[in-house]
Amino acid sequence: MVDSTEKMGDTQKLVVIMDGAYDNCREKWAQLAEKHNVRLVPFNGTCADDFFDLFDKKNIVAVAHTYPGLKLMDGFEMDKFRACLAGVEIMCHMGAGYDALPDPTILKEMGITASNAPKSVMEATANTALYLTIGAMRNFNALASALRRGEWLGDVPLAIEPEGKTLGVIGLGGIGALARDKMQSSLNLGKVQYFNRRRADPEIEKNAEYVDFDTLLKTSDIVFLSVPLNRSTYHLIDAEAFSKMKDGVTIVNTARGSVIDEQALVDALASGKVMSAGLDVFENEPNVHPELLKNQNVLLLPHVGTHCIDARTKMEAEVIDNIDAYLTTGKLASPIAEHV
Repeated sequence: MVDSTEKMGDTQKLVVIMDGAYDNCREKWAQLAEKHNVRLVPFNGTCADDFFDLFDKKNIVAVAHTYPGLKLMDGFEMDKFRACLAGVEIMCHMGAGYDALPDPTILKEMGITASNAPKSVMEATANTALYLTIGAMRNFNALASALRRGEWLGDVPLAIEPEGKTLGVIGLGGIGALARDKMQSSLNLGKVQYFNRRRADPEIEKNAEYVDFDTLLKTSDIVFLSVPLNRSTYHLIDAEAFSKMKDGVTIVNTARGSVIDEQALVDALASGKVMSAGLDVFENEPNVHPELLKNQNVLLLPHVGTHCIDARTKMEAEVIDNIDAYLTTGKLASPIAEHV
């Protein structure tokens, strides 16, 4: 599908906009097209072949990439990907987590630079983390379920207040730091500590204490995960990690489901090692482990950290800003870490 405002010829540079990234900022998209004399090609195909068919002209400069868009490409062959996307210069992902992109190393080998949209998701995702933390610790899921069954309080046990507790943040980046700030100001926490691969800058760190991974696991009452999914973070929280945690710990995850070994979490909940969990992401989305669905101590959301018009509009605008920056300066505004 090509926008009706696009009238230029076959030699004109094209910007492919995958499904979900052409919803809220059409005026801004039009301004981009006019400024840089590019043609917009919104893509709403239904399979990988539909996507690859776009690239026969070999004059596509940019792809505005989305998670739902990638799902249409499940099972694509990398050899075909390399052949069809030869000549593409940038892929701009509409989201902070960019594990949905093809392998960054392969993209780099192909001469494709990728960006993500880290700033636009921060507020909505941090608010979701705050909700999940309060809801999980206060047994709000079980209480709401009892109320809907007509049981009022039912047999839901007394909950635990976050006040005075130690928060351990794994991944003190933009989202992790903003969620930390919201939790500190709202929940009257006793202490905040964090673990990163490297220490955060002072303006990000503030009064949080930098600790090693094992120390965070052993001493945190709340473990909040806010890391990207990659080879080093896959199943970062596994059975061994759970064994090191305090008894009765609360787990909150707004990152990616596969950062946690889901079966190990189920086992830790069953043993009481984990008292409660607040989860917005799952290992095999949209499928959720049946034991998590049944457990009243788990507050579940269907990956909706940015499921609001405000966040989606900002995310789309950040994609456009990245394309604009590249077409203007030759550099993306927010390249992914592997392409800096």
